[in-house]
Amino acid sequence: MRFQDGFPLRDRGFVPEAAAACRDDGGDVVVGFDVQDFFQRERDRFPLRPPEGTTVGQAGKVVLEVAADRFFLLDKNEILVFDWVGNYLTSIRSPEQIIDFSAYQDRVLDVLTAGAITEYDIRDGALLDTYPIRDNDVTLVSVVRVDEDTIDMGGYRDGVVHDCGYLFDRMDFYTVPRPVADYRVNAYIPAVEMQNHRFFHCDGEVYGFLSRSGQIDRYTGNDFIFPSYYWDFGKRTPVFTNAQMLGDRIFLAFELDGKDCVLVYNLNNGKYQVVESETFPLGVIYNGSNYYCRPATREEGLAIIRYSL
Repeated sequence: MRFQDGFPLRDRGFVPEAAAACRDDGGDVVVGFDVQDFFQRERDRFPLRPPEGTTVGQAGKVVLEVAADRFFLLDKNEILVFDWVGNYLTSIRSPEQIIDFSAYQDRVLDVLTAGAITEYDIRDGALLDTYPIRDNDVTLVSVVRVDEDTIDMGGYRDGVVHDCGYLFDRMDFYTVPRPVADYRVNAYIPAVEMQNHRFFHCDGEVYGFLSRSGQIDRYTGNDFIFPSYYWDFGKRTPVFTNAQMLGDRIFLAFELDGKDCVLVYNLNNGKYQVVESETFPLGVIYNGSNYYCRPATREEGLAIIRYSL
């Protein structure tokens, strides 16, 4: 996030684009579309055939990226690459543990470690470039390429969220503490908001979400960050674990009262539906479908489930 005179973009008329509040005070859930039809749409299952010795999916949640008609799964210090029907193709390996990775325009895969961002060709896994991260005392958790000139990262230090970036034109890595959306003096977003933080894409735009508040931010060129949506669950305090967007719908996965749920929110009319994740687990939305990596069980192996949207 760019700062001017010690304050973030105050002279640029910084305001949230929307204040889409979803309220759940124990009353009836409002339904804005045919829920049964929506959640019973076509589903495909792609069994994955990983190489021997891999541990991906054995610890529960799987970090998944879908791009260029391929599935990318994180397994410690390597990314396993599968084709569209689940065949293992190759692995992208790192000498350091991989923190996060993301795809850019079906062309580039950016891999984040504590010491560098490494760029790979998304088609053949060839190493393209490495951008060192020097003099960093921020714990990094996520990465995304916003445009041809900027890579953004989420992280925290001393209990406070930090926005981090790499500017190609200056070959420079930087960090700044992240103020809350209304920019009260000396008020910063707590590090717990980075608990499940990852970036996601929608209609060519880049977004990120915060774990406790559920605030969804839009990342633009020139490394500007705009809070776009936030959520009100009344007295309840969910923990958001994933967020995706498709057209006029926002999909939010969250944990509340011991249950894993997914909220689907219609931006046009403000109506929504909440279902349990067993019915519709939220993964990565790519080309109009939701792709979820189901961890292996005793009965079945690792698999990708596609839900048509």
